[in-house]
Amino acid sequence: SPFIDLDSDALKGVEDSRISKIKEEYFITFTAYKGYENTANTTRIGFAKTKDFKSLLERRIILDKHRNNKNTLIFKNGETHWIIDRRFKGDGTDKFPPGARIARIKNLEKEEIEKFKPFLMPRKNHWDNARVGLNTPPIKMKHKIFEDVLFMLYHGASNPGNIYRIGYV
Repeated sequence: SPFIDLDSDALKGVEDSRISKIKEEYFITFTAYKGYENTANTTRIGFAKTKDFKSLLERRIILDKHRNNKNTLIFKNGETHWIIDRRFKGDGTDKFPPGARIARIKNLEKEEIEKFKPFLMPRKNHWDNARVGLNTPPIKMKHKIFEDVLFMLYHGASNPGNIYRIGYV
């Protein structure tokens, strides 16, 4: 993410940007990699807002009580804001499955987020059996059977082999 420089929250790197346009602003989420703390890999979710990709309106860490997550995406559907992320098992202690989870955002400024629920999980005996994460904000589409739907791309990895592929949901 060349637009977002390293800072004290992302000493070792910035990666996995996801961008959603909401009204006249772009919401950018990214993985802020700080390094190791107490021998544990520490990834955090960075959040930035811009109108023009020349200057930032805001930049901070969000979901810090949910450390070690990645692939975070914020989007709006109707009047509701949603957040999707994937837990990153950096220290091996996380009990949450390595899949995407979703929550409704009540107030992003105050980090009032409903409880995360499983959204898209790895599938046994499929190409995405090791882990999955969301890639793109949803696109509203018409489906011949289901009518109005949201279409999103996601990535998955296989075990064995750790081979990444792209799928859709």
